[in-house]
Amino acid sequence: MCRALIAEVKRRKIPVQEKVNVVELLTTGDDREKRACGALALNAKGELVAYAADNVVFAVGGPGGLYKTSVYPVVHTGAIGLALQAGAMAQGLPEAQYGLASTQFRWNVSGTYMQVVPRFISTDADGKSNPREFMRDYFPKIGKMNSMVFLKGYQWPFDSKKIIGGSSIVDILVYIETALNGRRVFLDFRENPEGFDFRGLEKEAFDYLENSKAFQKTPIARLQHMNPGAIGLYKDHGIDITKEMLEVAVCAQHNNGGLAGNSWWESTNIRHLFPVGEVNGSHGVARPGGSALNSGQVGSIRAAEFIGNVYAESDLKMADFNKAAKAGVREVSGFLKRCGKSDTGWREVRAELQGRMSKAGAHIRSLKGLKQAVKEAKAQVDVLEEQGCKVENATQAVQALRNRQLCFAHWVYLAATLHHVKSEVGSRGSAMVRDASGQRAHKQLDPAEWCFLPENETFRDKVQETVVADGKIKNRWVKRRAIPESNLWFETAWADYRAGKIYK
Repeated sequence: MCRALIAEVKRRKIPVQEKVNVVELLTTGDDREKRACGALALNAKGELVAYAADNVVFAVGGPGGLYKTSVYPVVHTGAIGLALQAGAMAQGLPEAQYGLASTQFRWNVSGTYMQVVPRFISTDADGKSNPREFMRDYFPKIGKMNSMVFLKGYQWPFDSKKIIGGSSIVDILVYIETALNGRRVFLDFRENPEGFDFRGLEKEAFDYLENSKAFQKTPIARLQHMNPGAIGLYKDHGIDITKEMLEVAVCAQHNNGGLAGNSWWESTNIRHLFPVGEVNGSHGVARPGGSALNSGQVGSIRAAEFIGNVYAESDLKMADFNKAAKAGVREVSGFLKRCGKSDTGWREVRAELQGRMSKAGAHIRSLKGLKQAVKEAKAQVDVLEEQGCKVENATQAVQALRNRQLCFAHWVYLAATLHHVKSEVGSRGSAMVRDASGQRAHKQLDPAEWCFLPENETFRDKVQETVVADGKIKNRWVKRRAIPESNLWFETAWADYRAGKIYK
């Protein structure tokens, strides 16, 4: 997909600015008449460059840089924080997707990786000491444990509806072992779980393996039989799962929420700003994989059509742009100047916010945990803004400014998630809300800590909106837009389309 896009850009001879990092969105006008007018960027030499633009297509992807455990590509941090800092309206920020993935080479361990029933091993933080099959503590019958591992193959990702009687218990146990116990978790394909017996599997798992003729002696042999490419994929990235264990964690995979846009993918409160792709919060609570890709492509086409038909003539006043650019330069330069006096490394700042998000703002949530996390997040935002982080060259300046928007974004995300939990939406999609008054997640887990609230389905008719104004985060629920019923007559509808009336 990316290669096809790059090829088309080259074919059309569209200029692309390489090694330029946008550090601030530029806007003009007050809250009711605000519009995008360009962007401020830092180039490879460490110079600030201002770009004037009648329209800004904001295609920055999801917030991969917000999480300690993430299956987003390492280089993909996302940049939604820039739009949130500019005051863009967001919607559905707490709605996301999380699932088991490998951490060294980032890849979802779904499908046959689970259906061959590997061993789940945890170790101390050094990755070697005190290895143990930790999930055995929670399953009196080994066949039940192995059946849950098998089901994880096609019950990926984490699903709050599959906690009781489903394989999402596996994600919870991995979270406890990693995020709470500070241990590391690995898949071992070389040996079966201790006491493994095909006859002990539940019918669904047994029948699947029987029909697949996958009764080989070890998980790696079963994987070689059913999906040899799965082994080759890791070998291509320097990991030989025939000889070594594969480290995994529950990782952030997709943000279903994002910036709020209208039916032409234009920001609902900043004109001429078009968030497209994953950063547009149009993906709902439970996002089927292909629909997000389709949405990104359709949304981008609609944004382009609207710009070409409605905003084709420039109405940007350069005096307004220059004023916004100068203000942006002052703000960013001031931050970088403060960074010059800091001894705190950018990695330290990044690790703190990412750890907070993965522990409190990912698939396992609680009112108490989020209250503390929001408090800590705001404190980190304030400290970073006042003191910056160590900058000695242009590369570190980029990372420092990236920290600035990521830190701001993680505060907003956590605050929106806290509002979500306070509103008593309950557990839905890929998130579990822990509460002692709820349903017990598993018989072997402490009921005081591991009960969860069911979904409150009345919120299916509402959408959460979030915006930052005057330094304060404002959240509210609005009624969702209904899918309109239409009895259009083709000839008149086609005439309206040809006349451009559909854009009004």
